[in-house]
Amino acid sequence: MRKALLLACAVLFISSVCSAQMPDRAPLSEEALAVILGPPATASGSQQGAMAFAARRPQVQEKATCTANCLGGGTVTCSGTTCSAKNGTCGGSPTGTVTCGSTTKSCPVLSMCSRCSICGDCYSCCICSGHTGAFCSANC
Repeated sequence: MRKALLLACAVLFISSVCSAQMPDRAPLSEEALAVILGPPATASGSQQGAMAFAARRPQVQEKATCTANCLGGGTVTCSGTTCSAKNGTCGGSPTGTVTCGSTTKSCPVLSMCSRCSICGDCYSCCICSGHTGAFCSANC
């Protein structure tokens, strides 16, 4: 009998809890809704048109500036949306270059005697001494 009474009380308690309703909240005022949702849209849509125009505006690309050091001293420089630079070196290309877009600027070409005094390489010094390219290639 006790079990039946406990079971009946449990069923009654569970059914009353399940059927209970939460109290209704008071509706939000128009001021509260305006703060949450923002100002109402205008009928002309001028604000939306301005936003669409701003979204389509092309991005302004910053200019890049590149500078290459010349082997004999000095520099060459250019600016563009993209650029690259290669310094003049004794071991590689003796002429420094910069490229901006499709335009390339180069350092002045050094004489063999200038390259000989700066780099001291055998071939440049041999040519500077008055020998032929074939002789210097064979002996350097």
